Amino acid sequence: MGGMLIPIVILALLGESQYWLSMSFGVLFVALCDPGGPYEVRVRGMALVAAFGTALTALGFGLGDGAWGLVLVAAFGVTLACGLVMKFGQHRMFAALLLNIWFLIALALPINYSLEGKPNNVGGQTLAWFIGSGAWIALTLAVWLVRGRKSQPNWFPEFPNDRSTIVLTKPMVLFSLMRAVAIAIAVAIAFGLHLPNADWMPVATIVAMKSDLQQTAFVAEQRLAGAVVGACVATVALLALQNMALLTYLWVDHAAT
Repeated sequence: MGGMLIPIVILALLGESQYWLSMSFGVLFVALCDPGGPYEVRVRGMALVAAFGTALTALGFGLGDGAWGLVLVAAFGVTLACGLVMKFGQHRMFAALLLNIWFLIALALPINYSLEGKPNNVGGQTLAWFIGSGAWIALTLAVWLVRGRKSQPNWFPEFPNDRSTIVLTKPMVLFSLMRAVAIAIAVAIAFGLHLPNADWMPVATIVAMKSDLQQTAFVAEQRLAGAVVGACVATVALLALQNMALLTYLWVDHAAT
């Protein structure tokens, strides 16, 4: 993973830092979705994630600074489709969740770039994701060849690896639909009010929403408590810095007089 920092450093030196996130998420999410096993199986799974990620990158950056209604419909449709991927096993459902999160981020980035005076280059962002994901696949190929073409275990064993197909039940479809509606509402509020970092609200929603009501409530409580604690810590830190700056100014002014 450390070697993947090289293209990001190069982007910084070239003054093209707006492509950092697309390339970084391309590397990270394809790496997380590496299922392990024979390389033919691995590259097939990673290439699928890379291809869908490239398409969602183009769609997200293409619609992000467009009509509010299109953003809303796209967020609903992509979230619903990603939710129904659970039919193809937990591993693919996890990959779809990651791509869903990236799509919500890609929708919000054009607005952030416009506020910063940076161009929204849809083709460049799409290419950055493609290069990042392709670089990771190339790296895994090199490692596989060096290790004698042996099967590679999952890089991240804590993530689900079950790829067995299941039958979608009515509760599964209903949950996917409810989650898509919840994300659409979050997108409608965040993008409709032109909030900075508008992706935070829908991403927080998709992370907190679980298939069980008690789990959802528990995660929501944790996030609320974390937000409150973080806000308190940030407030104390800012007040301390402000008071330190004021004391320094008074001391320098007193010394000068």
